[in-house]
Amino acid sequence: MNNFANPAQAIFFLASNLKRKMTGTLIFHFVILPILVGASFAILLIGAGPDFFEKIGKNKDYTTRELVCALIGYGLLIVTGITNFVMWISAMVKISSTCNQVRNIAQMTGNFQLDILGSAKILVLFSLLFWPLYIVGLFIARSKASQLMMVTGMQQGGYNSF
Repeated sequence: MNNFANPAQAIFFLASNLKRKMTGTLIFHFVILPILVGASFAILLIGAGPDFFEKIGKNKDYTTRELVCALIGYGLLIVTGITNFVMWISAMVKISSTCNQVRNIAQMTGNFQLDILGSAKILVLFSLLFWPLYIVGLFIARSKASQLMMVTGMQQGGYNSF
């Protein structure tokens, strides 16, 4: 933070950084994640066949193709689940860290408006309780980042184009 001329520049940098990170996280959840889940189910259903699920648990002979497709399909589902969890935790840490930094700067400068915008940590706690709130939290964090950028743009003069 010491590299910036004033608090508005520091907060603008934090907000634009958070907005960029949340955009990437939202793209992952709404574009890449559905493609990965769809691909894993396609591999399971097309490669292993619809009757593969009926054979599970019974002492039936599996063909090599069925076993390989099942391993790839289930492996892809597991990797997707782990990646989703890691992205979830990472986003929570990014939001929480940015909120703390913005609040610290706002309290040092006594700017009440920035203090309110920086206190979005409640969203992080709520989103840990209920998964759909995580997506809502990401949208709100991105929106708060845009608001922070506009507020600091007004203070700085000319930083509101992003």
